[in-house]
Amino acid sequence: MTSPSSDRNFLFALVAYQNGYITIEQFFAAAQLWNKDPKKDIGDILVERKFIDDVERFNIQGIVEDRLRRQGGIDNSLSYVVENGSVPQGEDLPEAWQEKFSQITKVSDDSVKSPVSKATSGPSIHRYLFRRPIGEGGHARGVIASLLLLGLTAAALLWATTFSLKKSNDLNIANTNLLAQQKVTKASRDALSKVLEDVVGSIFDDQMSQIPDIDKSRIKMLKAAIDEMQKFVDKYPDDWDLKLDVVRLLTRLGHLQSDTDPLGASETFHRSSEFIAQARDVPNEKIRRSNWLGSAIDSEYYRGAFLLETKKDDQAAMQANQVCFELAEELAKFKGSTEGNHGVMCRLHSQKALILQHQDRFDEALVHADLGVEAMSGFFGGRFLQEELSKERVKEIDYADILLYMIALDQRCTVLKNLNRRSEYSKSLRDLLRCCQIAEQIPTAQRDARVYGTKTLGELYRIAISDHDASAAQRYYEQALEGIEKGIDDSTVVQVAMMFETDRATLLAPMDIDKAIEAISKAQEYLDELTPSESQTDESQKLWYMSVKIYFNDAKLAVLLAQGKQQEHEQLRQEQSELEHQFELLENKLSGKETKQ
Repeated sequence: MTSPSSDRNFLFALVAYQNGYITIEQFFAAAQLWNKDPKKDIGDILVERKFIDDVERFNIQGIVEDRLRRQGGIDNSLSYVVENGSVPQGEDLPEAWQEKFSQITKVSDDSVKSPVSKATSGPSIHRYLFRRPIGEGGHARGVIASLLLLGLTAAALLWATTFSLKKSNDLNIANTNLLAQQKVTKASRDALSKVLEDVVGSIFDDQMSQIPDIDKSRIKMLKAAIDEMQKFVDKYPDDWDLKLDVVRLLTRLGHLQSDTDPLGASETFHRSSEFIAQARDVPNEKIRRSNWLGSAIDSEYYRGAFLLETKKDDQAAMQANQVCFELAEELAKFKGSTEGNHGVMCRLHSQKALILQHQDRFDEALVHADLGVEAMSGFFGGRFLQEELSKERVKEIDYADILLYMIALDQRCTVLKNLNRRSEYSKSLRDLLRCCQIAEQIPTAQRDARVYGTKTLGELYRIAISDHDASAAQRYYEQALEGIEKGIDDSTVVQVAMMFETDRATLLAPMDIDKAIEAISKAQEYLDELTPSESQTDESQKLWYMSVKIYFNDAKLAVLLAQGKQQEHEQLRQEQSELEHQFELLENKLSGKETKQ
């Protein structure tokens, strides 16, 4: 249950987004700050971050007050705004508000206009995602029920609501179909499938993960939805489109469970594999084969990532990756074309390169890293990274494509670094930096661009220092600071910034102790900001923080040694040894391996 002040903040932010005052990325930045200090007014945060000015805040507040007046309080106002958009309609405004609303900008096209539906229970933010059931017995009921029960933060629900708004019309159609036919319809399946994907996954997956404890809520939501949909799978065993939706949700669930519940993830991926195996024997005329093949590739890809990263089983991960390649080949044959396969092939080659690196097979890894890059460079065009792109061209770039390009380039950089091929490594880093600069111009890709860009600038800084090129090193450092400042409210950017300063401290310790001390001091500030609270720490988060702390301590040891502080150095070295031991114990526990004695 949320507080009235939380609900009012929720309403204010939703109105600001719906009316085009803030973007979804700006909302994420404000939401993270608000989560850290829920007593603070979100309007203050938006102004402080310069996302809106005082006049715009006045305008937004005007809409909020009018909705509260018209709908009769915060509960009904939230329900109305979620379903209908926020611009006042109907009777004339009070005279005092006329001037205020004359300044309001045009509402965004995504706002939905539909009949008002009054709230049916006391104030609770948890039901604003889906106010009306999709139909008696409809497979969305499990989703609705889970939303009623989950203690989601207002920030998480605001994110989900903004996307569910876009699908409200589809859901209304699905509702009509279900009421008329009393059965699962294609329209209801497609609408619900898309809404679920928006709520629990989509391209904003990483940003959602920045909200404290949100993954736990998403896992609960997915489990509830899958359990309810399974009832309809049992009732309609020949409905393969419905089973396909279940496979997609199982894949997302397994991916989210990977870090915190390895056993659960294994069971989830196994369940998905069973559906996929059943579908192979179904005649093509009864099944959308290309969709099933695509979903099978996704399922095996994420299972492979789980096996490699969590279970530390590179052999099993390699087998899963090989299955993906075979499925991709089958998909191309079925479609009669490889058009549109660039993303799939890039992901699979990049994953294989990563697995081969784990096996210290770096020459083979480079072959697949290059193939991953080629898949994307062929799609974008050979001179994409060298050309100055027009605004129109940038607007046409899809987030998923530019992200895959950055990932593939980063993978190739890592392999070249391990092979110690310095000149090729430097060139690949510059290619990656250019790709990040392009991605920075795409709103949905800015966070990833800053993360990859800062990491890349850190490597270029390292090379410049080793070449004794102080001016180049300073230039790269200033570029990195600029990107960090833009994304400083994002914990992943803060982590990359911490690692950048940590690496600087290690590099500078033997040659410039004063700058090294300055760098380790900055790294300490970032580390303090990353320290999780006790109430928010689960074992996977604890493991992550321990790895970050170990990385920091290695640099601090180098600085203390350069300072000649032997006693402090020895004390920290002992602490580091114990921390590494505890890290190994926890890592083995989470991966299911026996602890080494």
